[in-house]
Amino acid sequence: MTRPSTIKTISAAMIALLLTAATGAAVAGTFLSDGAVLALADNNGAVEYMRGADGVPRVVAADEAFTLQLLDGKGNLTRLKSSEFVFSRDGALLAWRHANGLIVRMSVTATGGEFRFRPSVENIPAGMLLEWFDGPQVCVRSNTRIYWPYMDGCEVADHAVRLGTPWEYRPVGFTPRYRSFGALYPGWSQMQFLASYANGFGVYFAAVDPHHTPKAAEFTPVDGLRTRLSLQTFCGDLAADGSWRPEWEYVLRPYSGGW
Repeated sequence: MTRPSTIKTISAAMIALLLTAATGAAVAGTFLSDGAVLALADNNGAVEYMRGADGVPRVVAADEAFTLQLLDGKGNLTRLKSSEFVFSRDGALLAWRHANGLIVRMSVTATGGEFRFRPSVENIPAGMLLEWFDGPQVCVRSNTRIYWPYMDGCEVADHAVRLGTPWEYRPVGFTPRYRSFGALYPGWSQMQFLASYANGFGVYFAAVDPHHTPKAAEFTPVDGLRTRLSLQTFCGDLAADGSWRPEWEYVLRPYSGGW
């Protein structure tokens, strides 16, 4: 009498497994891509960890999923971060809703051993424009080396090397004449990606953007253990309704080797 029930249970498990393989999504907030694993935080959708198919961790927990900045007609700035929104997830579709009506969405695609993120920002409050968007936010261990595409390309061993100097990280914006800072692409930054690596295991973080939208390819220490990789993206390509819906994606991919 128990055999039909057992068969049904096995069948249901097999169906769930097949659905997981087809979509790349596993348990809540976890995505699988050819053996690589990505996990997102339940409370705000931030990247919690990623490891390669070899089982070696490549990134550590980030505090936020994104930061964005709004600009009004008088030049006043409003900066918001993901933890100030109400977060929800429906499979591979993430959403954040702010009290002012603003909605941020992001789709996650797990394919070919990598993870692709496509954001959108909608329902922007009247009288405001979206100036820039910085997400997904990715943190790596501070004892790795970073490939930073500044000028001819730099390998950064000391992530805190700019702290306390005029070149210390801050979001790129308008600066006094002749006092530029930050790795703006196209410009001082030659590529729209960064990498972090140690002991033969690395992670590649890139914008796969054939439109070459202006970005800042940057890094900044978060604390003594973590450093954040940043692809702050300027949002001049807004839709007629003021929304930002890029036709390209950010990619996070584990790899083996140095740089």
